[in-house]
Amino acid sequence: MKNLISALLLAFGLLSIPTITIAETVRYVTDKLEIPLRSGQGTQFGIRKMLPSGAKLEVLEIDPAGYSKVRTAKGTDGWVLTRYLNNVGSARDRLAASEQKVVNLELALAKSNDELQQLL
Repeated sequence: MKNLISALLLAFGLLSIPTITIAETVRYVTDKLEIPLRSGQGTQFGIRKMLPSGAKLEVLEIDPAGYSKVRTAKGTDGWVLTRYLNNVGSARDRLAASEQKVVNLELALAKSNDELQQLL
């Protein structure tokens, strides 16, 4: 009987704990990324600074073990994982440039349409 009372108290206690309900919400992972610029090839080496996505780097050396020695625009040398390097700028920066290009083209088209209407 004592075990039954204990079990009921435990069950009641668990039911009274507030729960967090997660609504059906869509979320996206941010496309901002920072990678560590290390003083050597590996996680055992200290982080010199964090590099944001889109940072332009000069590659000085590529090690087959997966690290590249790089230099930042401000002249700081260090090592980053090669898999984080890309031959083109970040998608976020390229998207912003493309969006600006679309705005400029739409303005030019509107201007051309206005000129055409004036000729007709």
